[in-house]
Amino acid sequence: MVFTKVFLYCVVVLATVYLTVTAEEEAHEDRGFFSLFPSIVPCNYTEQRGSSCISCNQSLLCFSNNVGLLWNCGGLLPNCNQGHCSTVRPDNCTSA
Repeated sequence: MVFTKVFLYCVVVLATVYLTVTAEEEAHEDRGFFSLFPSIVPCNYTEQRGSSCISCNQSLLCFSNNVGLLWNCGGLLPNCNQGHCSTVRPDNCTSA
C-alpha cells in the first residue's frame, strides 16, 4: 500500500517536472504521450484573453493571471479554428 502511494507520487512529480520543462521550450510539436495534455505557458491576458489560435494546429486558453494552456490539436481534431481544435480548417491556413 505504501509502495503504491510512493510510486504514484513519483509519477505525478515526474510528469509535473516534465510538463514544466517542456512548457519553457518554444517547440511544442512532439512531446510523445504528454502531447495529449496542455502545456502551461505565459500569455498576455490583455491581448490574448480567452481562447485563441496560436497557429493552424495550436490553441491557447489564456487566464486572467497571465498563465495559459497551450493545446496541440491533432488526431480527430487536427486544426485550430476560432480558438478551439476542430475538423474544419480555417481559410487563413494553407493545406500543406
